[in-house]
Amino acid sequence: MIDFFMVLFREGVESFLIVAIAIAFIKQLKQEQLLPTVYGAIASALLFSIGLGIVLAYVGALSPLWEGALAFLAAILILSCTIQMIRLGPKMGAMIRQQLSDITNRNENLSRVGLFAFIFLMISREGIESTTLVASIAQQNNTEAMLVGCALGIVAATILSLLWVRYGKQINLSLFFNASAIFMSLFFVQLLVYSIHEFSEANVLPLVDNVRIHLLTEPYGPEGEIGTWISYIIVVIPMLYVVVQMLKNSGSRSVSA
Repeated sequence: MIDFFMVLFREGVESFLIVAIAIAFIKQLKQEQLLPTVYGAIASALLFSIGLGIVLAYVGALSPLWEGALAFLAAILILSCTIQMIRLGPKMGAMIRQQLSDITNRNENLSRVGLFAFIFLMISREGIESTTLVASIAQQNNTEAMLVGCALGIVAATILSLLWVRYGKQINLSLFFNASAIFMSLFFVQLLVYSIHEFSEANVLPLVDNVRIHLLTEPYGPEGEIGTWISYIIVVIPMLYVVVQMLKNSGSRSVSA
């Protein structure tokens, strides 16, 4: 359940922030007539992501080979997402506003097409990451844990995003992105081990003893004895990072005061 929560929380925050930044910028430009286009793009991206998630969950359940391939794809997406987060996370708001400015400077019809495409791609990108990760984790968890974890993650992401809209710069988004990068990096390693485990079960790993690799990686899977503890550690380490940084910032303010 914790894995589902963290995935939906991280991806949900970024998605909601994209939406919040876009809507606030359009209102700032007094282009409210473009808001229905934004809402339509969001709804379309969500439907696309849900449909993709159902397909991926079905494909992953077909065989260990497909399950391993899905886990490997999820690991690659995590790696690319983490690199992008480190490089562009703090600049996300400025980049979105610049691209929206370029789009809205065109004539109205082109603005609507460009705006729809931009919002759809931005949200569906997060949706693809989320659904791929959830579909991969779902193979080793029950439906109840998945639903509860996903629901709590979305609620937590919504609350943080609303707080950001309400209080703006008082929320340290750089801290959130850094903690997310730590979580995603650790999660990447776990998914990579899991994909190797499934590939060995399908007996497709070249130049190695697949049976031996399967036995060695068994305890490290999401349901394995060691894997269960790793799942908790993956969540605890980013939280500790946030606490340490908040204490450091609090100490710095006290000294300067």
